Amino acid sequence: MGAGRQGGGCLGGLHELLTSDLDRQVLVDILRQIEAPVMANSARAQVMKLCSFGVEHGWLQINPTNNLPRNQESKRQVILTEPQITQIWPLLTAPLKFLLATGQHRSEVARMKWADLHSSTWTQLDTKLGQPHSLVLPELAMALLPEQKGAYIWRSGRAEHIDVSTLSHKWLEASR
Repeated sequence: MGAGRQGGGCLGGLHELLTSDLDRQVLVDILRQIEAPVMANSARAQVMKLCSFGVEHGWLQINPTNNLPRNQESKRQVILTEPQITQIWPLLTAPLKFLLATGQHRSEVARMKWADLHSSTWTQLDTKLGQPHSLVLPELAMALLPEQKGAYIWRSGRAEHIDVSTLSHKWLEASR
């Protein structure tokens, strides 16, 4: 956990505690040290799973994570200005330009199949919201599509389709 980070990673020495020293207040104190609310909630979820596992296997008598407070997360909303788009556009790969041109979710673009594209209409059957969705693609988006090879539009050298994490990583790289 947190190799290479000062202070035992984001869970500040939790790995050094004995199970007998684990209690709710210790966990609350450790989680409060994590400044980013989303990261703290992710850590909380992992600790809860770990403690449940400990109870199931008899290493803990009670689960100290019961009613552990959860941080309030705020939804991010980023609206790029035209000058920002102009500045970043040359640094983006075709799938990222397609994301920007269509405003669709990364996961939907990553799993986009040629079979879902009819003329310039992209019908998404497996969406993040669970509802089918059709979108008429603008000319700009159509011009970004690669040559057809295989079932998926956005391919990876190692897999059938590009991974969502690859899109996220490439976006962060370009936005720096």
